[in-house]
Amino acid sequence: MKKLFIVLFALIFVASAGLLTYGALQGPKKNIAIDEVKLDAPADGLFLGDYADQKIDMVSLKNATDIEANQKVAEMIINASYNNILINQFYYKAHVGVESTTTSDMAISDYFRAKNGANMFYYTLVYTGILNPAKARVDYVDERIEGACDAEYDEDEGWSYSFKAGKAQKKGAMTLPELTPYNIYSWYDFPLDLGGVTRMNGKKSTAGRSEAISGALIDSDSVEIKELGDEDKYYSLTFSVIIADTNASDESIDRFSDSCGKISEVTLKKLDFTIEIWKDAGVFRRICFDALVDAKLNGNFGEVKIEKFLEFSYNDRDASVAAHIKKFADDFDPKWITNFSAKNQQQLMEELSKLPAEEKTEDVEEEE
Repeated sequence: MKKLFIVLFALIFVASAGLLTYGALQGPKKNIAIDEVKLDAPADGLFLGDYADQKIDMVSLKNATDIEANQKVAEMIINASYNNILINQFYYKAHVGVESTTTSDMAISDYFRAKNGANMFYYTLVYTGILNPAKARVDYVDERIEGACDAEYDEDEGWSYSFKAGKAQKKGAMTLPELTPYNIYSWYDFPLDLGGVTRMNGKKSTAGRSEAISGALIDSDSVEIKELGDEDKYYSLTFSVIIADTNASDESIDRFSDSCGKISEVTLKKLDFTIEIWKDAGVFRRICFDALVDAKLNGNFGEVKIEKFLEFSYNDRDASVAAHIKKFADDFDPKWITNFSAKNQQQLMEELSKLPAEEKTEDVEEEE
């Protein structure tokens, strides 16, 4: 069981994000604090130009009376993922916890993505105690820079790591993906088939598949949609999958296995979701799921509990790719800036100059 657990988690999210390799230790590790996400609603005006016309009205979807509850949930999730492409900026922090149900072993992963226009910043940290890979990737204007290292984790001190910058690679002008159901899988490692003609790992569609959104694997009787919040409202969608049908869905098992480290012979025992979507902007607030599975890896079977959540921020500094590049340059290696072309460095500095001042927190001593 312990072998299954360690190898399983060593691949989680490094594999699912397409980051299959990691480098040797680069530079002295630094203890880096991970800030909490404030979960504030997006400001007005973040859907720019033509994208404002393409924004999908989440209120109309929620209020629709001509579709079943399971189909409504699927359409709200997929269309929220479209809005997260169309909105000019967002940032999310993802946390994954994996634990054996039969031993005291545990492992964690944290990963992060910032999007500003078509610019992207992504990095992931994985800790198993044996294999602890970390990988970073920046797409900025027309160049990509990557870095890799080993990470360390301490329950009291948190993460320690150090990313050296690789050489900039010319990628051409960055563009946003088309609006297809596949985006929910590729951007958020969503472990359930909600439709779309593109199969897992680029496989061709099977007979009967179309580009349509499908909620067939969601248990309609489990669906609950609530409107929550005070001044800023959001929808909370809770639901469970139909276990027998999901286990019979090759596409869902492929996607779940990929999002959880390429495990094989997966049998789901439980898969429950809570999805929160901002009412007015129609973009994600939180994405959460917890699962219980039996799985086989290298001939070993075991029961594993998996919990994951993504929390989203839309403020200017959190979502600024330039700000994240600058932080990496300050914390680890100035080449995270200087390896970019002179033109892109100039644009980066201009973007930084327009950001609001970074909020500082001060320690206040308590009076005795």
